[in-house]
Amino acid sequence: MTAATLPTRQQALPLSWPSDPDVPMPASTKRCGTTRSLENWIGRLSGIVAEVAAGDRPAAQLFRCVEPGALERLRLRTTYSRSGNSPINKVLSVRVVRVSDTVYEGCSIVQGSRRCQAVAVRVRRSGNRWMATAVEIR
Repeated sequence: MTAATLPTRQQALPLSWPSDPDVPMPASTKRCGTTRSLENWIGRLSGIVAEVAAGDRPAAQLFRCVEPGALERLRLRTTYSRSGNSPINKVLSVRVVRVSDTVYEGCSIVQGSRRCQAVAVRVRRSGNRWMATAVEIR
């Protein structure tokens, strides 16, 4: 068969599956005000973390919102291997998952000049504000 004689339409796939009564349904995924505002905060933090990793911003600027241990690991990572992905253009997406009442985890995709990077953040409510306890960038 040549390329001109290949079928051009894909056949429809069955996209419905029978439900299993032994598997519980997931909890509601409706967003609450806390999650929406937290998504925005994690998105801004992710962009700043990517700027730190690229060497465009000093890690010390994050001392109010990132715990000292996580901040030191980020600073060391930047010292030994800068991403060279500056400038950071925008945050493409943010996803947040609740771990407990006071702990959430979020991941973001950040677009730089050379490539996109993933940023993962674990945050804990500290009084009336959020504090990042772990930060990872790939």
